[in-house]
Amino acid sequence: MKNILTKIADKVASVFPGKLLNLSSEDEKLLDELGAGRSVTRELAIAVLVSEIALCDHSFDKREYDYLFSYFKEHFGLQDGEIRNLIQHGSLLMASLQTTEQFAQHLMDTSNEAERKDLLNMVKGLISVDHLEHGFELYLFERLERLLGFKKSPEDSSAH
Repeated sequence: MKNILTKIADKVASVFPGKLLNLSSEDEKLLDELGAGRSVTRELAIAVLVSEIALCDHSFDKREYDYLFSYFKEHFGLQDGEIRNLIQHGSLLMASLQTTEQFAQHLMDTSNEAERKDLLNMVKGLISVDHLEHGFELYLFERLERLLGFKKSPEDSSAH
C-alpha cells in the first residue's frame, strides 16, 4: 500500500512542483514518506481543503467528484488523470495530516483576493451539489472564510 501511495505522490509532485510549506515535523515526515516532500502547489492546497469538506460526511459523492473535475479543468487546464491523482493525493494528505490550515495559508500567500473569492464560491457550490448541507460542511466553510481572510474569528470580534 505504501508503495502505491508513494508512486501516486511522486507522480503528483512531478506534475505539480511548487512552493514549500511550513509544516510540523510529523506532517513533513508524512509528506516525505508519501514522496511529496515539502513541495505543494495551489492546486494541491485546494485539493486538500476541498477534500476535507467533501469527506466530512465520510463519503465523496460522485456529484462532488464531478464538480471538482470541472473546476480543476476550467481553472487549471488539468487532464482527467491529473485531476484524479490530485484529488486522491489531496484526500490522502487531508486524512493523514494533523491540520489543513497550512494549505489555506499557502493559498493566502499565493492567491490574490479575487482568486480566493472564486475558491470560496467553488466551495459553496461543492457543498450544495449533493443537495445536502451538513452542519460540519458549513463550519468548515466558515473556517475557510476566516483562514482566507474574509471573515474575522470569534476571538477577534470579542476583543473589541
